[in-house]
Amino acid sequence: MSDPMYSQILQQLNLIQQFLDGNIAQINAMSQSIENMGKTFAESMASLSENMRLIIEVVKKGRLNLSESVDDISNQMNEKIAKLWEEKTLEAITKKEIEAIKKLKDINKLVSDNLYMSQLMSIIQSIREITGRALTHKMKNNP
Repeated sequence: MSDPMYSQILQQLNLIQQFLDGNIAQINAMSQSIENMGKTFAESMASLSENMRLIIEVVKKGRLNLSESVDDISNQMNEKIAKLWEEKTLEAITKKEIEAIKKLKDINKLVSDNLYMSQLMSIIQSIREITGRALTHKMKNNP
């Protein structure tokens, strides 16, 4: 068995065995790398999923808060509008009433003035009639 050919075949088989062992080691290393990458990928996906869940929660809360804020602002605006409406309506009614009272006072003054003038005219008319009768009576008595 010390044949040179046998030793050459044995040497070549050893080289092939070493080559295959190297390939197996590389395949094992690649398998380990792929496994590590898969594990890292799975962890990254889990982290990404958790981050997405948190972002969605923040967006939901933000939307709810925005909705509540808009509702609060809307309610406040409605209250202010109602208050202003009431105040301005009362103010307008008051102005209209004041104008009506002024008109009534003016009309009352005119009526009072007209009545006064009418009474004066009546008195003057009565004085004329009395004076006319007195003159007529005096002329009858003093021909």
